Amino acid sequence: MVSKLAQQYHGTQRTTVQMKPYLLTFIGGIIGNIRLIECTFNITVQQLTIDHVAVHAYRCDAHQLMSYLKDAWNRFHKPIWLTEFACPHTTSVNEQLRFMKDALPLLEAAPYVFRYSWFTSRYLHHNEELLGKFKTDHHEQSNLTVSQAAVMWREFEKRTKGKTLVSPGVTSLNWLQHFLQQCHNCTVVHIAAHAYRCIAQKIMAYLKQAWDRFHKPIWLTEFACPYTSLVDAQLRLMRELLPLWEAALYVFRYAWFTSRWLHHHDGAWVDGSASLMKEISAELSTLGHYYIKFKFMLLMVSGSLCLLVLNSIILVEASHKKGVGIAWSPQYHCTDEATFTNTHWWYDWRQSPERMHFFNHCPVNTRAGYVPMVNGRHFEKGINISANAQYLLGFNEPDHHDQSNLTVAQAVVMWRELEKHATGKILVSPAVTNLNWLQHFLHQCHNCRVDHVAVHIYRCDAHQIMTKLKQTWDKFHKPIWLTEFACPHTTSVNDQLQFMREVLPLLESAPYVFRYAWFVSRWLHHNDGNWVDGSASLMKENSAELSTLGHYYNNFM
Repeated sequence: MVSKLAQQYHGTQRTTVQMKPYLLTFIGGIIGNIRLIECTFNITVQQLTIDHVAVHAYRCDAHQLMSYLKDAWNRFHKPIWLTEFACPHTTSVNEQLRFMKDALPLLEAAPYVFRYSWFTSRYLHHNEELLGKFKTDHHEQSNLTVSQAAVMWREFEKRTKGKTLVSPGVTSLNWLQHFLQQCHNCTVVHIAAHAYRCIAQKIMAYLKQAWDRFHKPIWLTEFACPYTSLVDAQLRLMRELLPLWEAALYVFRYAWFTSRWLHHHDGAWVDGSASLMKEISAELSTLGHYYIKFKFMLLMVSGSLCLLVLNSIILVEASHKKGVGIAWSPQYHCTDEATFTNTHWWYDWRQSPERMHFFNHCPVNTRAGYVPMVNGRHFEKGINISANAQYLLGFNEPDHHDQSNLTVAQAVVMWRELEKHATGKILVSPAVTNLNWLQHFLHQCHNCRVDHVAVHIYRCDAHQIMTKLKQTWDKFHKPIWLTEFACPHTTSVNDQLQFMREVLPLLESAPYVFRYAWFVSRWLHHNDGNWVDGSASLMKENSAELSTLGHYYNNFM
């Protein structure tokens, strides 16, 4: 499946997202019948809020499609998610392409269409990233040759600017390898795989093999224990497997198959025992209750519930993007890291947190989420990265004379050495303020491994920040770490707070922003003409307590 996340009304990109942690948001859905959703509104209005509506439409005429969507808008006056559409009853790629060329501009122009997702098979996987064609290697699903898929992929790329593009979801890694070889210079940022095994270690071995081959973050968009009618067998696999995936650095997203499956004891690949929801009600099954405890869910709904069809159940949790840079001595206080109770990751511009604690005579903080950096300034002193680190940040501002201050040629030599210490880790580029420096580095460092890119941006205008990030994505097509940002040249906490309120929702909603970290936890420079003033501090000057700014940052999402 290729999904295209539409821009917000009147062709502008979504700019704000208001969400509360742990809020369950339901999107009413239908399959080709608007009357069902009218029943949904009548039945559930006292129990749940429906903010948007979701529809499926299979037509080969773009104008018929738009007429159907306009009818939905006229009935409900709520933003529309077209979560499945394609040209049905055809085996012709050209017919699909012709329909797509006609329909996509109309969908982009329609103010009542909030999101849309192309569908090449029966099951929907959706998020802000774009998932590729569904089981292209399987005769009962997309069933495409590598050559057919490569032709279609080039067309998809034209329509998916600014999105994180995920490969076709395959069961055969050989098919995917041939596809990537034939689709030369195609954009594939992440890869998607399906794995049906009843032994957790076999699934992990398969995913590790995928990582070793492609070195791209993995979406496991279907998995379950096949050929069993025992719920206990499914539960045992789930209990063994989910902790392994949460710990595996190369698993980016995973989705159990499926929310509801009505096939029982009929020889199907997956039995109803794998259902996360009860058969005739919108309630979780025993398996579903266990699964929902784990984060980063993508639920795929495949069946209908009497009059109510739920096409999406989204569990909104604390941000996994948000982190913090912990200032170095003398601006560091013991327990600073622990004060941030709602950030997913942190770093301190060093290879290990132990060094900072050594200089400040503090006990070593073992808080999870630490991301090491090989700064570059003291590279000759050696590299000593924890084997448990999932990510490794590259040199800090090699394009700046006050920081690493490296020529591109110097950085290339050092990077080749750094790669030897990054086996099994996602390697993030040198963090730069100048995109041209990074472009020259990537050009000269031929065949070097750079999985993600890192940038620093100091502006007081949120939209200028987003413009620079979009430029970064358009140049490199790699997930972005914004590892330093703040409002410069101001002594006003209110200026920082206003900027923060505007920019954080944009960073959260941008699919190409993988991580971000405010600069900085504590900064002792005040009114001295420094690039960043103490007004940007997230913590109070003389104690391990959050400042007003810090409280907002910590509590956001």
